[in-house]
This record gives sequence, structure tokens and C-alpha cells, in this order.
Amino acid sequence: MKTIKNIFTVLFVLVLVGCENIEIEDVSTFDRTEILSFKVYGKDKKSILVGKPIINPESGTIVANVTKESDLFEIFATCTLTSGSTISPALDGYRNWSTGSHTFTVSSASGKRTKTWTITLQK
Repeated sequence: MKTIKNIFTVLFVLVLVGCENIEIEDVSTFDRTEILSFKVYGKDKKSILVGKPIINPESGTIVANVTKESDLFEIFATCTLTSGSTISPALDGYRNWSTGSHTFTVSSASGKRTKTWTITLQK
């Protein structure tokens, strides 16, 4: 009987400790709003980049050169963001890039920061 009481006491203490709300300091990694890489693909799912895109975090711009044969009406773009960040509008599917550029907002994982990025495709 004493063993059962000891087990329940230990379990009760573990439940109390497990429910404790621990304050975690903001980590600067989760407060970043950067686009780290950018790639574009044509309708045939092959890369249409010519060279590496120029990513400028200070100005929030990306300039990517694409092949002259590229159909800018149906481009699939993808990017890598800093840890936990989100991009809006989402890069989900084919998009018309015939205007040359689009503007996106990257929000940090902490939700404390946002940054506007302009991505330009040029032939």
C-alpha cells in the first residue's frame, strides 16, 4: 500500500512540473525575415534560372535572370526562408510573372517582424 502511495505522489509531482509554464527568451534566429534562396521552374518543371539570383537582404529585393525562352505566364517559384518564417502570398503553384515582379511579405516565426520583398524576373 505504501508503494502505491509513493508512486501516486511521484506521478502527481511530475504532472505539476510538466504543466509549469517556462518563460523562453526570444531567440534572434526566430525573429528574422530573410529569403535565403530563390528558384524558378518552367511548366516542364525544369529550372529556368540563368546564373544565381541576386538576393539583397538590406533592400528586400531579389533579381533573377531566366532563359529567353521562358514562358513568364506560367512560372513556378520557390524559396527558402529563415527558420519558422512564413511568406504571403504563398508561393504555391504556377503564377503569372509577365509583369516582371511581385511583392511578398515575410513574417518572422515570433510574429514580431515583417519585411516586404520584391522579386523580379528578367530575361
